Amino acid sequence: MAIPVKVEFLAADPAMSLLSRPRSGLMQGRHFTLEETLRDGPISTRVAVLDLDPDDGTLLPGAPFLPPGRGRTRGLWQVADRNDMAARDFQQVSVFGAIRTTMAMFEEEDVLGRPLVWAFDGPQLLVVPRAGRMANAFYHRASRSLQFFYFDGVIADEETTVYTCLSPDIVAHETAHAILDGIAPDLYDATSPQSLALHEAIADITAMLFAAQSSRLATLVLEDNGGDLRKPGAFNAIAEQFGRARSGRIQPLRDLMNDRTMTSVPSATPHALSEVLTGTLYALMLWVFDTEMAEELAEVPEAEQADERFSRSGRVLFRAASRLRRIAFRALDYLPPGEISFADYARALIAADTASNPQSPEERAAFTAECLTRQIVAQAADLAPAAPRLTLEPGDDLEALLSDDAAALAFAERHRAALYVPAGASLTLRPRLDVTKATWRKGGGRVDTRELILKVAWQEDEFVLDRAGIPEPLNVTFGTTLAIGWETREIRAVVTNSRLGPHGGARDRQVSDRMRRGFLKACIADGTIDLLQDATALPDGSLRLRGLGQQLHMAGRS
Repeated sequence: MAIPVKVEFLAADPAMSLLSRPRSGLMQGRHFTLEETLRDGPISTRVAVLDLDPDDGTLLPGAPFLPPGRGRTRGLWQVADRNDMAARDFQQVSVFGAIRTTMAMFEEEDVLGRPLVWAFDGPQLLVVPRAGRMANAFYHRASRSLQFFYFDGVIADEETTVYTCLSPDIVAHETAHAILDGIAPDLYDATSPQSLALHEAIADITAMLFAAQSSRLATLVLEDNGGDLRKPGAFNAIAEQFGRARSGRIQPLRDLMNDRTMTSVPSATPHALSEVLTGTLYALMLWVFDTEMAEELAEVPEAEQADERFSRSGRVLFRAASRLRRIAFRALDYLPPGEISFADYARALIAADTASNPQSPEERAAFTAECLTRQIVAQAADLAPAAPRLTLEPGDDLEALLSDDAAALAFAERHRAALYVPAGASLTLRPRLDVTKATWRKGGGRVDTRELILKVAWQEDEFVLDRAGIPEPLNVTFGTTLAIGWETREIRAVVTNSRLGPHGGARDRQVSDRMRRGFLKACIADGTIDLLQDATALPDGSLRLRGLGQQLHMAGRS
């Protein structure tokens, strides 16, 4: 039975909540209609808040669920005092609301257009709002959970307890890790710092877009900045309270408005590298914002433009953030399996946007220019979509390719060359997707496109490890994504990270390989990776690393 509910969450980082305004004024609600079992907690079929006592592990009472009825048109989880952010029920409800809202950002019909699935077995993501005392928060696949910690810090010369579950930036960030793990699970075992940095970049962009979609927060920020997104503000500053309390300085954890390049980034660690890609995507949103604002003000007299810029900035911000969300997140379904470089993600973005908006290349051109500026690729041609080298035959049944593993594998084997699979490599399938996405095209209105997304993967050995001066082969996953139009039966996109692909010899591949060798060498030298414990020996003598990103993230070293 579908149940209408309202979920609430703290819309802004608690550092903003310390301002001289009622804290409840930064609570925001979102309406859902959920065909799920709903219980105290909050607990739903897909997300369950388990408030465990950090000392003895006892499950503490959850916020009570009040179903529709008795004058309520929507169900809700009750909070005793909406101004008491330290209260357990406040934190339980806020973290649940922020997680469900983050999930909805991805599931919208004009973004992924489908329900999310997790990388673990089962439909329910577990959430521990007070997992213990530590300056950290992380997603953990093995326990199917998001773990939020708390710690003591100093902000504005005052001691305070920072609850990471209260920061919508952190909650959206960690939820995005879980979401991306479901979309591209190979990244969990990636050995490339760029692959691991992609996780961080998407998580940070998700946090920014979460903030930008909050109408109350947007109003506050635009008032403070006069409608200028280039001024310091909440949209480009991630986890402000966390950063202040941990460092003792007025600074966020990360700043998305930066000029980092692949050569100017201070280190090749995933968190540092991620700023290159987040800066690229944030710059794209600024470009969309400026372009939209210029169109808005085209007929406005110059003397009135300053006032009009501010009055229209909220509407323009909403459109710019929505467009970035579609462009950046749709690319994720097009990612090939395996190790992903920033250039691979950029190719997936270009391919997905070209398939959805073939007649609107402006955003793609702006994104390409930013990738060149930040040295993600050496030339624009390195992002050109691969030309399909196969066509569907009359006997190719899309329903069978979707639901029948044997039919899908036979199809992939028949088209190995077109999918850039090396000779002799053993193919494996990833879950196929049947997706219908809505696209809003300039001058053409809404277009709904149904497509079948088929992914194949294989392993190759690469000599990137060196133990005791002896090169050792590392088993690395590669793959290809094929997007097929359901009605037209046309190949809409081919995206691959294969060395046999059209961009296999590009400079970005050489840069990625060099970064990976240096990164793994450093991780082995400092003990982050123990080849005796963290690597699995395969029958052919090669090694396979597991869960490197998780190790770095839990240790706070990524």
